[in-house]
Amino acid sequence: MFISHLYARAVLSPLLRLAHGFTVHSAFDRHEIAERYALERKPVVVVPHGPYDHFVPTDRAPIGSADSVELLYFGTIRPYKDLEYLIEAFEGLTDAECALFHLTVVGETWEGWTLPGKMIEGSRHGARITFVNRYVTDSEAEAFFSRADAVVLPYIRSSESGPMHIAISFGLPVIVTTVEGLTEAAGRYQGAILVPPEDADSLRETIRRVRAANRVRYEDPFDWLEECAAARVTIRQSCRHGSDRR
Repeated sequence: MFISHLYARAVLSPLLRLAHGFTVHSAFDRHEIAERYALERKPVVVVPHGPYDHFVPTDRAPIGSADSVELLYFGTIRPYKDLEYLIEAFEGLTDAECALFHLTVVGETWEGWTLPGKMIEGSRHGARITFVNRYVTDSEAEAFFSRADAVVLPYIRSSESGPMHIAISFGLPVIVTTVEGLTEAAGRYQGAILVPPEDADSLRETIRRVRAANRVRYEDPFDWLEECAAARVTIRQSCRHGSDRR
């Protein structure tokens, strides 16, 4: 965190002064960048996150039993990702309930945040958890999302999420927390299930309910035509701003 502050002060601020315009992924980001930096009324255009249509769902056998619901956490393991609340929620399921689920956690540990891994190692439901503690290839990612019935992302802060958009491209139900820009993006997707952050009890109840929606698939509301249109707006406004300053 200290290094990122140094980077922002030494590199990002001068870079922003040179730019004629900016693109961000959410209205939340637009507000944040305007609050933190002197943008001199430069245009800031929201360009929604693009679809992850380069991933192709494949027919893969579930990791758990065929009758169980496959839950997936995917992404780096860092303090703000709050994976420990998902482990706590899963741990609180009864033995009979847990037999209906299987949890796969895929991601490399960052910032020395080993608590989730230790919780998985000591979990009484450990036989129902698969832990892949490393980066994976695109083909492996396709396999994990193809096996999943729902994706769970219990972040405590986030302006956007690549794993969420991969889940959306697969049409999966995705449980996400009501934080910052994440809520804005998830609000466009019918398969999003919003839960409060840092609340293992609410997360557990949502996991119980998601079994009723097992194997339901939803349409991805994001497309590249929208991205291109927003990018063209950014270019036009940035060029106009640059011309006005000459």
